Amino acid sequence: MAYVGKFNHQLDQKNRMRIPYRLKAVLGNEYVVMRGSRGCLFIYSVEEFEARYLSKVDSISISDDLENDALIGLVSTAVFPEEDNQGRFVLDANLRRLAKIDKNVVFVGALNRIELWAEDEYNKRYGEVSDKEFNDSLKNLKQYGI
Repeated sequence: MAYVGKFNHQLDQKNRMRIPYRLKAVLGNEYVVMRGSRGCLFIYSVEEFEARYLSKVDSISISDDLENDALIGLVSTAVFPEEDNQGRFVLDANLRRLAKIDKNVVFVGALNRIELWAEDEYNKRYGEVSDKEFNDSLKNLKQYGI
């Protein structure tokens, strides 16, 4: 099953949040939150994280500084959150800083992952998109058969 949809939420005063039910139903109880691209955070199930990153790490040469620096930069931000009995978890301070998250957040289902955005950053990037801009952006997916 894929992650789809957009959900607006807020961090509480203790920087806790709950993943929206429709996304959490697909995600399961064990997941990873890590730095993503474009200023958001990525949330993967443990299985997807292992398939996407852990299973491929052996193909990176230990002597290739650029590849290892990129890998360390990516996975050093990974956090395996622990939920309380109400399904909330504390969003790591470093991840909040990297994604510019203060209070209001947007969860976006991105098919094989969940993206977590600061609401302001999400709105800057995706807020007001005209039909023409949207249609033009779809042309970029044609090369992938979408």
